[in-house]
Amino acid sequence: MRKTEDSQNLSLFTKLILIFFVYIIVYFISFAFTYPAPDGDSINYHIPIAKSFLDGTFIDPEKINAVPFLKYSPGSSEGILSIFLIFNIPMQLYNVTAVLFLFVVLYKVGRVFGLDRNLSLVFGVSVSTLPAMLRWINMEIIDIWMAGFFAMSLLLLEKPRKSIKYFLTLGFAAGMLIGSKYSGPLFAVILFLFYFRKIIPYLNIKRIISFLIPFSVFGLFWYIRNLYLTGNPLYPQPFLFFKGDRFPILETPVLETMLFTSGGIKNFVDAAFSEYSLWIVSFFVALYVVYKWLNKRKLSKATFVALIGLTNFIIYLFLPSDKYFHIFVSVVRYSFPAIVPLVLSTFLFAKEKSKEELVCLITFVALLASPIYQYHPKVLLIVLPIAFFILFPDELQRFKIKIPNKK
Repeated sequence: MRKTEDSQNLSLFTKLILIFFVYIIVYFISFAFTYPAPDGDSINYHIPIAKSFLDGTFIDPEKINAVPFLKYSPGSSEGILSIFLIFNIPMQLYNVTAVLFLFVVLYKVGRVFGLDRNLSLVFGVSVSTLPAMLRWINMEIIDIWMAGFFAMSLLLLEKPRKSIKYFLTLGFAAGMLIGSKYSGPLFAVILFLFYFRKIIPYLNIKRIISFLIPFSVFGLFWYIRNLYLTGNPLYPQPFLFFKGDRFPILETPVLETMLFTSGGIKNFVDAAFSEYSLWIVSFFVALYVVYKWLNKRKLSKATFVALIGLTNFIIYLFLPSDKYFHIFVSVVRYSFPAIVPLVLSTFLFAKEKSKEELVCLITFVALLASPIYQYHPKVLLIVLPIAFFILFPDELQRFKIKIPNKK
């Protein structure tokens, strides 16, 4: 009886959470048509790189009308933005699409890792609606897409197959991951190190080639191009024995900014709560499950994913930042490949302990705390009736008035 009640509560929680998710998506779709002109990184290099696909200048970055140095950035996710430009789709829908893509992939990730349908949906919403995601949803930055391709790579590696289609898809996902940002290769290496033993039995020459073709086209291309043109695959960032150029924002990592600037620790904590809200708890859950594993040496799925998340978080600490608080907050998005497995670990741990309702409650409260509801509240008048009609048909039946047939 208790199990049935828990299942009903979880289903109710899921429906309520989906209503708010639908509202958020509708809100940002409508907002995309009135959003101010792009600024910041969008016009500094994301949009120019996207336009370079249309005129072919992505082959020669010096011809791209973007900020020096940044024009050499990998551009696979900007390739998606170029499709929006070709079909005159509002660019502010670019990351709305990315959030929907991330949500779908995360739902599938949850299912592959053993979460039920309801919990997988809640997991997808919990990450897709983080303040750090919504902050950039009407902009043209590529970090949400990168999070989606990281999650897609995780999904595929967790359930390997022997088919050529599988290795082509994995090559595409991993290629888009490393082809989106210079940090991509680091996160890709971590994933493949964790899954090396699992995927090695599935490898042969034909499958490796199937993987390498899309991986090279969508990922390695950018690094080979830069190596050929500048002698440095990560230009302008100096790397090992490769020489680069001075670019101040690339010279101060997150960890150094946190430890050696005035108020650095406080800024780090403030930025973490600002961007991840209640889901900052996932970091401590991951530390706890890893601690338990070190004592018992029993590797659960929650522990395995927590190790990936914590390793990626360490990588994030060495990615670029700066002493200015707004930049410190801005670069929290570089940790998306860490927060995805950290939150997944929390959901898996909750399932192990039969605390599914607790993670649903965290997700629901985090959604209620979102600041977006103070803007354009009339969108709720459209979304809520439709959502209730779709998600609560049985409940709505109770309000129908039966009119007797006339004889």
